[in-house]
Amino acid sequence: MKNEYLDNFARLFIDTVRDYSIQNIDDIIQGKMNDELSKNIYKKLESLSENEFRLFLENFIPIIVDKSLFYALHLFHYNENIELCWKSDTKLVFLKEESDGFDGELFTEFGWIRKYSQERHKEYSSDEFNAIVDYFKID
Repeated sequence: MKNEYLDNFARLFIDTVRDYSIQNIDDIIQGKMNDELSKNIYKKLESLSENEFRLFLENFIPIIVDKSLFYALHLFHYNENIELCWKSDTKLVFLKEESDGFDGELFTEFGWIRKYSQERHKEYSSDEFNAIVDYFKID
């Protein structure tokens, strides 16, 4: 039996998070983005040897993942048709009520990445955090 609600969520999630992230990264690698970070990435890619390119991509992967997480969390927090809940033995907690914005929970010295990630990540200063938020901003 087809689940209309699950299909609606899946379509929105894949389009808004996965596809948007892939398109954005493709645009960066192809030199189509005009922001300073993207221009610097493209300029660096043009000058790399094959080995350097591989090392660059290894370091770029966390940026891609963080960007995808940011878009997913933004979707979960700001779309009124989606509710994330945490079920405990005694109650159901609506997570939107516990945060002023899931996407902002990722970065900073107290963010989820620093607190919970076991993989490589960069520590962000307040200025870097603000630049990341501005860069990832969804209109």
